[in-house]
Amino acid sequence: MVNWRFLVDADGDGLYELALAAAALEARWRVGFTEAYQNLAPPNSARLLLDNGDGAYSGGGLVGRFLRIESDDGATTRTHFHGIITRLEPQAGALGQRLALLHAEDVTHSLAYMPVRHTPQAQTRLDDLLDDLLAGAAFPIEAPLGLCFLNGGKLDTARLGGARARLDIAADGLTFAYIGDRWRVDTSLATALRHSVESGRGRFFISRDGTLTYRNRHHPLRQGAALASFSDDMQGLAFDYDDAETASLVRLTLYPRVVGAADTTLWRLEAARQVAAGLTQIRAPYRDALGRPLGGLDVHLQGVAVTRDAGGHQAAGADVSLTLREVAFTSALIEVDNRSGVALWLQPSLALVGTPIATADPLAVELRDYSVGRYGERAYTASVPLLSDMDFAVQVVRFELGRRAQRFGRARALRLDGRRHPAQALSRTVFDRVTLSESHTNHSATYFIIGEAHTLRRGGAAHEVIWTLEPTPSALYVTLETSRFDGGHVLAY
Repeated sequence: MVNWRFLVDADGDGLYELALAAAALEARWRVGFTEAYQNLAPPNSARLLLDNGDGAYSGGGLVGRFLRIESDDGATTRTHFHGIITRLEPQAGALGQRLALLHAEDVTHSLAYMPVRHTPQAQTRLDDLLDDLLAGAAFPIEAPLGLCFLNGGKLDTARLGGARARLDIAADGLTFAYIGDRWRVDTSLATALRHSVESGRGRFFISRDGTLTYRNRHHPLRQGAALASFSDDMQGLAFDYDDAETASLVRLTLYPRVVGAADTTLWRLEAARQVAAGLTQIRAPYRDALGRPLGGLDVHLQGVAVTRDAGGHQAAGADVSLTLREVAFTSALIEVDNRSGVALWLQPSLALVGTPIATADPLAVELRDYSVGRYGERAYTASVPLLSDMDFAVQVVRFELGRRAQRFGRARALRLDGRRHPAQALSRTVFDRVTLSESHTNHSATYFIIGEAHTLRRGGAAHEVIWTLEPTPSALYVTLETSRFDGGHVLAY
């Protein structure tokens, strides 16, 4: 018999000493992707229905704490979900059912509220970019927050509480010419992550144990043995002809860059500006002569002049200094340290100069297939904001059209009874391969599990598992490091 545990790190010390199993009447959780070919999976989520007869879950004390769902089959202990409790909803009223709903999501649910902080870069590998974006993010961590560390006057999130988010970033040598020139001050980390992964055609998801995981575009092409096989013994199979994924036209939009001359003016102070004693910060967005946004590299200050009068006749001396506190790709933060004790004036000669990077008009790469005569025109479109390589874009379009041009029957989801298939229900997870054979549809194929949804009732006596499925790529495509040439295959992009 499988023993299920629902554990909460109630004290924020990483020990998970609060057990909810006795109060849990029902548990539902989901991990991974929700649709085939998604580049980014939505945040993992869980919902527990708790017996709240004694009011133990009527307060909000558990909100913000970590929840872990575990199974123990007597031989192996497995983590099935790891996330943060986001809401606790007790039912109100003295005559109510005295239940409470506990909601939890993984740490990436907060990405939409985090600003992206990334220094301008050129010729950057995708794996390095993802590591930089995620390793520096201020995710919640499993440790007390009573002690903070300062690094150069800034909060060091890598040491805060002694931990940071777990990362598993697969190697990806795809190189972007420029990074960050399309990210503004208010661009969220979620948007930057989506731009990065979609431009590289990789896959990003959160694993069962909460690890932030990236797999490159070649991962599904690497052949491996199926880890489970089902032949007419599944409890349900969602099967259809993939009308939604069929496409006779594939269009990819990319954004070429135009690089200007070095030491071009990117920003200039429009008029004399008074700055009070103490520290003053000025956000300076880069603009061209027509006021259009620019990216910038090698940005530095020029024409610094500070006076005691607006007319610029009396120099301020050594009691004031200007530094670039933050240099982003589309703006810079100028910090003025006025130590004179009185208000001073910045003169309009102050400017930021550097190498401008402008985004040219978008280019669309598209390819059609003869299947338009069979199914009509069906378009698949995608935008890749970080990509400027036309050759790579053409290969992406060819690959996408190759797997979408023809309609064929496929399984979208498989439903299992965890009591009949306990080993598979507990151990199989995202990107594991399974083989299906179903006689009624005369269908037999190999699939990836790309998402898993679990429902537990009656203390685990009833366990339903639904796997979201994605067809494994055609063996026609090969990669250099894992395949052999024999004249009958095509090199993947």
